[in-house]
Amino acid sequence: MAQAFSAEQVAGLLPHRGHALFVASVEVDGDTVRGECVWQREHPHLDGHFPQMPIVPGVFLIEAGAQLAGVLIAARHPGERGLGMLAGVRRTLVHRPVLPGDRIHFELDVRANPGGMFDAKGTGRFADGGKAVTLDLMVAVRAPAD
Repeated sequence: MAQAFSAEQVAGLLPHRGHALFVASVEVDGDTVRGECVWQREHPHLDGHFPQMPIVPGVFLIEAGAQLAGVLIAARHPGERGLGMLAGVRRTLVHRPVLPGDRIHFELDVRANPGGMFDAKGTGRFADGGKAVTLDLMVAVRAPAD
């Protein structure tokens, strides 16, 4: 059964704050996580990327996928003590540029591996269903530094 998380609940599961928190609405259904991201033109990192044609950086799409995986890990694997952190990018393909204001719908399958590692694979799609990005990520759970 799917479990929906509000923006407030997401903030309670992730350490990100302010402009570094990319996801707000999230749904976890078994090993699948779905969520939406929108980067507004006013986002401070879009000012120089690029001044004449602002484009959401591909690393933002990767980070959004990692944050979604982090929500699933925190919700479904409470025995994993620590924070989910992006540990690797096996493959990423940006299919079309994401522009400020575009709503990207992510869906990722997140699977546990030994040693606190997780694989997160999936896509981000535009509202019209077209692919924005394909992701194959590794997320590690690490204890916070004392």
